Amino acid sequence: MSKELIKKYADIDYPNNKSMNDYILKSTSEVIETSKGYLIRFEKPSIKTRFCFGHGYNGISTSEDAKRAFDNAEYARTNEQYFINENLEEINDKIKQYEENDLYYCDIIINQLIKCITTEKCIYHYNDEHVEKVSEQDKELILNTLKSEKAKFEKRLNTYLKRYGLSKVHSWTYLVD
Repeated sequence: MSKELIKKYADIDYPNNKSMNDYILKSTSEVIETSKGYLIRFEKPSIKTRFCFGHGYNGISTSEDAKRAFDNAEYARTNEQYFINENLEEINDKIKQYEENDLYYCDIIINQLIKCITTEKCIYHYNDEHVEKVSEQDKELILNTLKSEKAKFEKRLNTYLKRYGLSKVHSWTYLVD
């Protein structure tokens, strides 16, 4: 069912653009259909392997600031849990935000089937006529899907670490100017 919904979403979103249609098919992890028939897309998250740490201000840095930045960069290069935590930070924040707030559907294109989700905190970005509160049933569906997406991403991260370890992690420091 999921592959069919992803295809349906891509066909609605980009009906006459094969390259964008293919991009949606490739970059989408999941599409769910809500009780109102709306389609919500969950994009495959990218694995972050680049971490930078700044020190100082206006080109001036204390040795303590520089040491802290260098230590953090080294920690990022050598600690698998840091790698996992940094990669999961965005999805963890989204889960927390969705659990603690009301959710709203927002139109993202002219077609009324495709919606994005936002919280009350973000509602000011949209015109009221394009905003509709998510039911508790659909909120639960969205949260469960998001938690499932997190589990899939954790599995991908662990597979990545088994295959590459931290050999592809690039971390550096810079003097904040």
